[in-house]
Amino acid sequence: MKLSYLFSDGMILQRGKQNNIWGETIPGTTVTGTLGGKQFCTKADARGRFQTMLPVLPAGGPYCMEIYSDEKRVIRNIMIGDVFLLGGQSNMELRIGKVTGRFADEIKEINDPFIRMFDVPKEYAFGEKRRWLSGGRWKRAEGLNVLEFSAVGMFMALKLRTKNSVPIGLIQTAVEGTPAKAWCSEETIRDMGFYVDELEKCKNKDYVLSTQEKEKNREACWLSESEESFYKKKESFFKVDIPGLWKGNMCDFCGAVLLEKRFFVTEEQADMPAEILMGLLTDADKVYINEVYCGNAADRYSPRIYPVQTGLLKAGENVIQVHLYIFRGKGGAMPGKPYGIRFKKGKERWIDLSGAWDAQIKKEMEYLPEKTFFNYVASGMYNGMISPVSRYQICAVIYYQGESDVGHPDRYALEFRALISDWRKLWHDEHLPFIYVQLAGFSDGNAENQTTQWAQFREVQRKAMEIGNTAMIQAYDVGEYNDLHPMDKKTVGSRVALGVRKLVYKENIECTGPQMKQIWLDSEKRVHVIFDQPLKIDNTGGDELISEIELRGLSGNYERACVKETEKEICACLMDDEVPSGIRYAWRDCPMLPGLYGTDDLPVVPFIKEWDRDEIHIGEIYETDR
Repeated sequence: MKLSYLFSDGMILQRGKQNNIWGETIPGTTVTGTLGGKQFCTKADARGRFQTMLPVLPAGGPYCMEIYSDEKRVIRNIMIGDVFLLGGQSNMELRIGKVTGRFADEIKEINDPFIRMFDVPKEYAFGEKRRWLSGGRWKRAEGLNVLEFSAVGMFMALKLRTKNSVPIGLIQTAVEGTPAKAWCSEETIRDMGFYVDELEKCKNKDYVLSTQEKEKNREACWLSESEESFYKKKESFFKVDIPGLWKGNMCDFCGAVLLEKRFFVTEEQADMPAEILMGLLTDADKVYINEVYCGNAADRYSPRIYPVQTGLLKAGENVIQVHLYIFRGKGGAMPGKPYGIRFKKGKERWIDLSGAWDAQIKKEMEYLPEKTFFNYVASGMYNGMISPVSRYQICAVIYYQGESDVGHPDRYALEFRALISDWRKLWHDEHLPFIYVQLAGFSDGNAENQTTQWAQFREVQRKAMEIGNTAMIQAYDVGEYNDLHPMDKKTVGSRVALGVRKLVYKENIECTGPQMKQIWLDSEKRVHVIFDQPLKIDNTGGDELISEIELRGLSGNYERACVKETEKEICACLMDDEVPSGIRYAWRDCPMLPGLYGTDDLPVVPFIKEWDRDEIHIGEIYETDR
């Protein structure tokens, strides 16, 4: 008898719904079983497939399930509670273990056997909707298992558990880097007509395998050749600043670079446990202290926190070396990140390694093209990961994705709506709650001269709230300009829990911050914005200045505005007494100091409104689409 890996010890079944169980056995065989003392029965069809409904049980447990067919199966420690599908890309997938630097004390306290997660294997498929998973098991939020949980999912679950005692199940399907198209059905892809050629190409298994082998060899040769260069002596060094993104002649450099710095350690420090923090380096690196290997990272987005083995540091002078591999130019060390050695013994201590480093070009290499990520191809993840779990009952989808689609917001507007429709069809529930996270702030290390590309994309996400039974969770205010994976997943998870309480538990609460409702211009050239919820201001900019509120002046450029506020309204004017022709708030890639919140600490939804000067008449109120 074959059952899905979802039906295994420690599973959580959705309360309040009729749960399915399915599998395969000898054709025509009767399948019987018991769950919580109640019976179920069905018969396998001519292909040996069977599916039946499980008895409805109240929230709680543990329960035991026995299944009889050509063999006996026993599934133990089953709980009945609320099950959530976690979807999206890396910010949903990001594990608790990656945010221990931010929430170490809280994470140590997590020990809840009634929060459980099932990791769906990362597999794609083209041309077929898979019925079966290749592996997976349910893990409880205890001990080292905690570090493997989705950080957003875990912090959401912890909040929900404080609200009630219902067990929480998380089915983790998020995969780093995946665009929305990968999570849409083939039927939808063909209807939209955007990616049909790549879809057809990837149905050819020989093409997929040969491409993977060719690119694997190309990358291995590139790394091997560059690695060899570190063992060839060169005399000339030059200085580089860490942190800092390389400019000038080095901006387009691809190849191997040796970075080296000498530092001094006291006798007391030499005996302390320590770790190296190397921020974010582009693209890959290996780190050595006193010629002993400490750790490595294979891509530009992985945090660099490497342990230092006891006895490696010595009192006096030490040397740290970084073998840096730059695949596609734009090398360097991300600004605003820590670079140093952290000692932990009693009070934390720190050796700062930022500043001037010696650098040596070991070998200039050809540009290394990106490999083909087949899990990014249209419909691949829908077929490989979503389809095999779609018969398992859930109460809501929690979705955090979009970073890979920022470059085409108009197309994403169609794809995201299609994705929601596809998943609801799979679960045979046109009202399945869909709670999604609006992208956090990020500007690739550029704090000052930002674009508005990410702001425009967030607006597309905002408009998706028009879809019934959806909720948007904001994260732009907890983003980091220098990290695509901001560490504050606790705030995001807590806000997601509000979305669950609103859509799933039907509580009369807000889960999205205040939105612009009306605007009007008064006789003193001031723009009034009225919101749909009460406001409070975090006045970080000084008297009458709110960071991120800007008005468009005669030049057509946006300038910071003077602002006053009342309960549900702000009043903004230009400092040079011009008549404004537009207003915007938090309208850039990574808003640095957003200051507008609702009374429940949810940030005001970013907005922009522009007009011709003769379009808006003094005193006349204009409704927005919000």
